[in-house]
Amino acid sequence: MSLVVLAIFAGGLLLLRRRSDLGLFALSMYVATVFTYHRHYDLVLLVPALAYLIDRSLRSANVFLAGAAGMMTLLLIIPSSSRLLGRWEMTYDRVFAVLSYVVLIVLIGVIALEPKAEGESGPRETGPGPG
Repeated sequence: MSLVVLAIFAGGLLLLRRRSDLGLFALSMYVATVFTYHRHYDLVLLVPALAYLIDRSLRSANVFLAGAAGMMTLLLIIPSSSRLLGRWEMTYDRVFAVLSYVVLIVLIGVIALEPKAEGESGPRETGPGPG
């Protein structure tokens, strides 16, 4: 299943290739973390996605994006430890999974709606080289 998701994601990256580098890097790290084998300490790979959401929410003054960034911050801060959460650990894991997918959908939407990078409006023309 992970291989199928990663193949679909690779196709999506190809379609979004002219978007911001930070956005594409953040999306790549997010998908790599969520859809492949990982441990809780691998969640540091989600930090670029958090940085991207914060950047976009500040640039656009969008309350929805600020909320998504805040939700993601809480996901990364609240630890999943049976000693700390006790009987709530299973509930936390389910909530974490659902909110992770919500943030992923928001991230994909933000990247897809952002304008293409400057100078990338179409195929590059190749002219004669120097000399």
